[in-house]
Amino acid sequence: MKQRLDTTSTETAFEPGDAVWLYAPKRTKGRSPKLQRNWEGPYTIIKKINDLVYHIQLSPRSKPKVVHLERLTRYTGHDPPKWFVVEDPPPRTEDSGFREQVNYVANHKYDDETAFTDEEFQTISPINKEQFNELYTYCDPIIVGNGHRYVHKKDLLCFLCKMRQGVSDEFLKVIFNYSSRQSASLAIATVRQSLTLRCSPENIGFGAITRQEYIANHVTEFATHLYNEIPQEPKAIIYNDCTYLDIEKSSCFDVLRRSYCVHKGRHLLKPAIFVAPNGYILDIQGPYFSNAANNDANILANRLGQDEDVMREWLQEGDIFILDRGYRDVIPLLDRLGINYRMPSLLDRELQKPPEIHASRLEYPLNNVSYNHSK
Repeated sequence: MKQRLDTTSTETAFEPGDAVWLYAPKRTKGRSPKLQRNWEGPYTIIKKINDLVYHIQLSPRSKPKVVHLERLTRYTGHDPPKWFVVEDPPPRTEDSGFREQVNYVANHKYDDETAFTDEEFQTISPINKEQFNELYTYCDPIIVGNGHRYVHKKDLLCFLCKMRQGVSDEFLKVIFNYSSRQSASLAIATVRQSLTLRCSPENIGFGAITRQEYIANHVTEFATHLYNEIPQEPKAIIYNDCTYLDIEKSSCFDVLRRSYCVHKGRHLLKPAIFVAPNGYILDIQGPYFSNAANNDANILANRLGQDEDVMREWLQEGDIFILDRGYRDVIPLLDRLGINYRMPSLLDRELQKPPEIHASRLEYPLNNVSYNHSK
């Protein structure tokens, strides 16, 4: 859609003082649309807000309008309006050239990734320039009302900077030269919505890769011999666990209460991640609130309950999930779906840890760990 629009677009930059027509069709009942005027004017450009939005005014006493570039076309008549006088630029000083260069960098550098060195770009973005250009091809327009909201390269870079640095929208507004904090927040939200349309479904999830491709490219030989009782029959092996993401305190009390994790003692969100033995991320679900209601077993049960048909279509009987003890309550559901699991065996209640063992479960001796095999 964006490519078709770009090929037929006739966008032209206007400057204050230019005379333009405004596309504003008005329909009168009983008259053919062909006999009615679609354009008003001539208007005068009063101010250029950005490359796409302008202030226009019909006369000195009329009310100014804020319009999009697509509704304007240049006036080519013999008597353009002359009531608006363009102010002369301020006199140049010794540092004018430096200020002009700084303003140019602030306004245009973030729209062109080649203006950065590789080191500078990696400081702002978690991906390199080649990956950035590939990701930009997924930024489709967002339908808003009767129009579209487009994603510019500066918006995508701002989004990636927030992902990389975790800074506030107020800070991004200053760095990326947005007109307001709300504009920066809107740009970030637009990028997120755009990537959700096509980028996420085509690259993450059970629908982004076939089971055969997953086994051939992402199930290692070591994992097959370790977990698969019959290595000659390849099976999909999936590690599933939840992690935590730190978040700021919300102004909404309900979100504040539900995001507080008693175990960690701070406000967190909890995404569930499905990973292949070689580190390939198969799927990401959530994020979920980190309160007691969203334990690991409930999250997986909710995932299987919502997408049971999709899971059955992708998974086959005998495929293996690698889980920790936090998923013990979901074992009956896994058995019902025909999914095998590998899980450390549960400790007896009377069994106490030796005093030299620390609290971290990663330090628990391997010779004290055995695995439960389903079926």
